[in-house]
Amino acid sequence: MDESWSTVRWKLLVLAAFCSLTLAEPPRLTTAPSAESFTTTSVTVSYPAFDESQDEGSGPVVRYVVKARKTSGIDETTFSGTPSRLVTAQPLESGEEYSIVVECFNADGDSNGDSPALIVTIPCSAPSEPVATVELETVDTTSLRLTWTAPPQSSWGCSSLDDIMLNYKYKTEMDMDFPEMWVEVPVNDGEVVIGDLDPCTVYDVQVILYSSSLGEFAEQDAMTNGTTELEVVGPINNPNSFAQANLKGQLILTWEAPNGCQPDSYTVNYALAGWLACPDEEIVPEVMEVIDIPQGPYGLTDLEQFARYQLNISGVNDLGQGEFVTYTAETPPALPASAPVPMLREDLTVPGELHFNWTTIPCSDIQGTFGRYLGELYTEKRRNLFKNFKKGSMDLTEGSFTGLLGCTEYDFRMRVNNAVGAGPFSDFITVTTPATVPGVVKGLSSTVEPDAPTSLNIMWLPDDMEPCLAESYTLEYALSTRDQCEEANISMTTAPPVMAPDTGLLLEGLEPYSTYQVAVYASNDAGNTSRVEKMVYTGEQAPTGTPSEVMATVVEYNRLGFSFEELPCGTRRGMITRYQYELRNTGTGEMTNGTTTTMGVTLDNLERNTEYGIKIRAENSAGVGDYSEEVLQMTSEGFPTMPLSITTYDKPSALLPVTWSPPAQPKGTIQYYEVEVRNVETDEAMMLNFTDVNAMPLRLLVTDVKPNMEYEVMVRGINEAGPSNWSEPLTVVILEGAPSPVDDLMIEDITEDSITIAWQPPMDPKGAIAKYTVEYSSGVRPYVHRKSRDAANFVEVGPEETSLKLMDLEPATEYIITVWAHTSEAQGEGATVQQYTLPPEDLPAPTGVVLLSSSVRDDGTMIIKLPPTSYAYATHYQIGVHCQGSDAQPLFLTGANYSTECSYIAGEVPNMEMDQEFIIGDGKTYNGFENSPLDKERKYDIYVSLVSRTKENSSVSWGAEPLIAEERSPLLVLLWIFIIILLIVILVIFFLCLFNYYRKRGEKKIPPSTPEENVPLE
Repeated sequence: MDESWSTVRWKLLVLAAFCSLTLAEPPRLTTAPSAESFTTTSVTVSYPAFDESQDEGSGPVVRYVVKARKTSGIDETTFSGTPSRLVTAQPLESGEEYSIVVECFNADGDSNGDSPALIVTIPCSAPSEPVATVELETVDTTSLRLTWTAPPQSSWGCSSLDDIMLNYKYKTEMDMDFPEMWVEVPVNDGEVVIGDLDPCTVYDVQVILYSSSLGEFAEQDAMTNGTTELEVVGPINNPNSFAQANLKGQLILTWEAPNGCQPDSYTVNYALAGWLACPDEEIVPEVMEVIDIPQGPYGLTDLEQFARYQLNISGVNDLGQGEFVTYTAETPPALPASAPVPMLREDLTVPGELHFNWTTIPCSDIQGTFGRYLGELYTEKRRNLFKNFKKGSMDLTEGSFTGLLGCTEYDFRMRVNNAVGAGPFSDFITVTTPATVPGVVKGLSSTVEPDAPTSLNIMWLPDDMEPCLAESYTLEYALSTRDQCEEANISMTTAPPVMAPDTGLLLEGLEPYSTYQVAVYASNDAGNTSRVEKMVYTGEQAPTGTPSEVMATVVEYNRLGFSFEELPCGTRRGMITRYQYELRNTGTGEMTNGTTTTMGVTLDNLERNTEYGIKIRAENSAGVGDYSEEVLQMTSEGFPTMPLSITTYDKPSALLPVTWSPPAQPKGTIQYYEVEVRNVETDEAMMLNFTDVNAMPLRLLVTDVKPNMEYEVMVRGINEAGPSNWSEPLTVVILEGAPSPVDDLMIEDITEDSITIAWQPPMDPKGAIAKYTVEYSSGVRPYVHRKSRDAANFVEVGPEETSLKLMDLEPATEYIITVWAHTSEAQGEGATVQQYTLPPEDLPAPTGVVLLSSSVRDDGTMIIKLPPTSYAYATHYQIGVHCQGSDAQPLFLTGANYSTECSYIAGEVPNMEMDQEFIIGDGKTYNGFENSPLDKERKYDIYVSLVSRTKENSSVSWGAEPLIAEERSPLLVLLWIFIIILLIVILVIFFLCLFNYYRKRGEKKIPPSTPEENVPLE
């Protein structure tokens, strides 16, 4: 029958799947399980999951079974697997060996067998019964006997009892583990003696059963305790002592119990061994004893402070007293217990000082490390600590105070200081210092008695700061300056003593308006103080003298001035504050009064040609004196007299200086002068004012005058009344003078060999211009290296000429040109101008320039050699650079004012007096031209020009063709070297021959020796 392809295909697939299922191998683990933990009846194992890549057969595995079987039998026990693949096989027999395997199953329940086996042994169990009848009994003071009964062998299961282990410790060590000191005892002994123990000691003993088959101590053990026999107690341990800060005279004793038998009580005895403050002082010890002390710590009381004690401690039990342990202890320091007793050293006491000594205190009272003695000195009834001292040695028992006040009561006390602090003070002792001189008086002053200017009340104050008072005062005085204008050399006068408490004295009968020197000092039994001095002043009285030397100093038509001398010394009797005057018109009797504070007076608005009389008297604060004798004086008529001695130069030219003398009688103050200058020919007059009336001499320079003219000059003076008469006229003729410089000197034109100048006539010709002189000479020549200047050339032109062309000059040269104007009498000041001629246009091409390298060197440069040029007016060289291969003409040859990187001027250098090398492309700038580095890949044409340059202009001449490099043939160089060596050889041969020739000639000049001339040798 026909079947479709799809049906056939389906059948084949089903057949293939069936074949694959029926032919697959069941699973099997190839890895043994692992033991994780044991007990005496079980073992816990783990096994891996099935992995087709490592195990046998095919999965999937759906179930695991763990099998346990004794290796000595055939029975096995199975255990189902768990998701965690951990299975505990139990119950098993302890001490037996088991084989553990795992079998895995697929979904069809098929398996390919067990995994490899795990062989394990189940641990044995401990005995079921503990140790029995453990007893401990005393043997002697260092031994205990231990007895016991072990559990029967039947209770040990699969194990056996191999050993019994003993351990022991002090009963007092309850919280501590047994030490690792095990004693191994055979199983069947049943008793053991434990020796080397401490007497009187309770011990804990532990009995432990041990089985070698279990590999560890069994759980069953037993404990008991026992006590060794009593003996006399041993020495105490770690004796110590300390003091509490708040308990004085006490020591707290501490110790630890003896090893072994413990005492029932303790005995302490102690004795003072020494004072710590005085270690060298000997002490007879007195032993004190304390018994029946239950235990430490124990406090000793009523002890000395800061002392050393010897202590002995022992334990006591029923067998007697144990060994004493001896040690020393120190009581703590305390404040000193007493104070020194101070005493005054009267034999050493002097003014301003007090000296004391004192007793020492016992060592027992120091009670600490001695610090110092402290002495305190008080004033004001023990309220104010004035001074103190500190003495830092116990053997130093003297002290003093200096700088004390005299007549003062002081209180003194002392105490001792140690490391803890200061002890109690001693009682005060009261002392008084000896008297000292009183203090210097203060506030020395004086007052003038009312209505008695010649009496002074002198007053002062005592020094209340000094304790010792004055008993009396002494006053001395002397006249120093009489009437405040005359020094008086008078010795001091001593006034009668002033007894305290008075502090003042009245001095009478003194000079008025005078200075007195006053000195006061205080005294008592101790002596005198230093003097206090002061200048004092008496009062004023009315003057008794009159002004003298009254005279007229100003006499004018409406004014009079008078001066006078001050009053003679001794008659002023006070400071003159002003002077009173009385002016009387003798004709009318009219009186005018006034005052002045200076030694003169000026009176205005008086009548002309009138007689006046004046009297003057002095005034001070006390009153006025008498008038002086009357002095008479007439006022003047008024106008001054005419000026005198009008003069001028002998032959004035261009300017008219006029000098004169003041009027003989100015009759007042000349305010100014009028000067009239009149041209005789034209009758024109100038009126000039001259105000510097105090000048010496009186001189006026008249400038607005003309040459070759006659002038008439007159002068008059003017005061307050008016002008004087004109002076006698002075007639003078003005001559021609030196004209001013020509005006507006300028350059009109310049060429290579000429300069044209022009100017204007002088602004102030000082007469008719007669001629002009032109001077010119060469200045700077840029083309010449050494400075030089030609001789000057002079040209004269007529007065009508105002320009000139200077010919036959050198090109490119500076010329200095000066023009002077002349009158018939004098030459004026010159005007100067400086100008360069133009550089020459037809400069020749440079010659002798050598290009030393035909191509660009590695550093981007080329070198040319520039010789000094023979052309006279060349100042510089210019070096041009142009790229080869460029069709365009070099820009610098065309005169273009710009450049490119292939056509430019590399530099401009001065023409020198010797050869110079120029490095093209060194990157520098030469006279404004940048010398850029060259491109090593290019070739260049080098051009050179001559330049003639001045400050204003320049001309350039380039060579038409570029430079050609100078070739140096190697063969030519070798040829020159050969020629030089050959010349040296020829010279050497020549000199050798010459030397040999002269040597032979010298030998021929010496005659040979004859036999007779030979002298035999002896």
